[in-house]
Amino acid sequence: MKDKIDYLEYIIGGIAGIITFIIVLFILGCIRGFVICMLWKWFITPLGIQPIGYAHAFGFSVIIGYILSFLKVEDKKPYWYYIIVYPSIALILGYVAHLIMVSS
Repeated sequence: MKDKIDYLEYIIGGIAGIITFIIVLFILGCIRGFVICMLWKWFITPLGIQPIGYAHAFGFSVIIGYILSFLKVEDKKPYWYYIIVYPSIALILGYVAHLIMVSS
């Protein structure tokens, strides 16, 4: 009986891990989509190309994530660093460049 309970806990833990992984990927895709949407609006739209919506930006983030997944970099940064810090830095630097562009 104890073996069945251990096996059931193992399965439930695996399913919970998969669900958590999918949720984290979705959140990361949403953040990347927002950043891509803003950068597109600031830099690509002034060139005469149509603006994209959030859904297209989310799609771009999925494509970029897929392409970059082949570049396996072994570093020791925590996962939240990629969810919060990288998109924030990209947005801040993009906004500064956007301000420079529109002021000149």
